[in-house]
Parts: sequence; structure tokens; C-alpha cells
Amino acid sequence: MKPLPRLIGVLPASKSILYRLFQRRDIAARPDDDPRIQAFSELIDNEGDYPHVEVEPDDLALLQYTGGTTGTPKGAMLTHQNLSANARQVVALDPHPEAEDRILGVLPLFHVFANTCVLNRTVANGGEMVLLPRFDPKAAFELLAKHKCTYFAGVPTMYFALLHFPEASSYDLSHLKVCASGGSAMRSKSCAPSTRSTAST
Repeated sequence: MKPLPRLIGVLPASKSILYRLFQRRDIAARPDDDPRIQAFSELIDNEGDYPHVEVEPDDLALLQYTGGTTGTPKGAMLTHQNLSANARQVVALDPHPEAEDRILGVLPLFHVFANTCVLNRTVANGGEMVLLPRFDPKAAFELLAKHKCTYFAGVPTMYFALLHFPEASSYDLSHLKVCASGGSAMRSKSCAPSTRSTAST
């Protein structure tokens, strides 16, 4: 087994060294003899030429695996049109289409909620993504304020943590226009402090 460098190969030299020193536990191992796995640094080691491939709207684009909450996880076969239509629908639902689009992404992008409402809708909209690898209320508030994010998508447990964060009212969220929730139902009790905590929005 040898370490899989992931994105280390494209980091600046100093960050690459620091990543190897302090984040080594996050570097996955890969089998030496598995031709299906390729390091990102190897993938981009070329002149940028690629073969043109004809793609139709009904061609398979993604196998989106379900959470398995009702049994064995299943791979849902999503086409390019499925993904495109979902992204366009989310963009069309935006109540502030004229506003600058900057989303704080804290959800895992491999999940269908984040894939549609964070990644694809932002790319389709020509917006900007501010990514937070692991959810933490303080870090989320800091990034929302620092980058003046206009859009946030989260699950109810995240909203509960944000709304009950002791220092919530100390952050300027006046630029935040849309908060989307998914994954499960948002209970009214979870939202009780929202008026007080986000009075500036």
C-alpha cells in the first residue's frame, strides 16, 4: 500500500509540506496494483488534451446512492438531464435571483441534497462556493460573516446548533438572503430562536 496524495500535488509547496506533516491521518492508502484508482496528481499530469465524447441528455451521469434507511442502499441512475433539471429548478426558486450568489457549503457534496442545492445550483448560477469540510457552528458563523455569504443550505440539526450558539447574535448576517433546509423535517421548536438570532436579516 502507498499513500494516495489526493489533491496534495496541486497545493503550493509550503501547504503541501504542512498538509503532509499535520494532516497525514487524512491521507488514504491505495493498493499498488489496482488500475481503477489513480492519484489526482497523476490525472492532471498532461497537456490538457482530452478526447471529445458525445453526451446526450438521457445518458447516465451519476449513480447516486441512497442512505439505506429503508433497507440496502440503492444506486439511483441519474442522467445529465436529471441533474441539469434539478439545478435549474433550485435556481428558479431563488427569491433573490439578482443578488450576488455566494453559498456556504457545509454538507457533503456526495449527498443528493448538497449535490443539487450546493454544487450544481451554484455552478449553474455562476456563483461562488465557500466550503467548510466539517460543520462547526463557530466556524460556520465566521465564514458566513467573513465571505458575506448570501445562501446557506443545511439539515435541521445544523440549524439547531447555529440558532442555539451563544455568540450567534454577534455576527453580521445582513447579507444572508436564503436559508434552505433538507434531509428531514424542520421542527418549529428548532426555529424558535431564529427571529432573535437573525434579526439583522
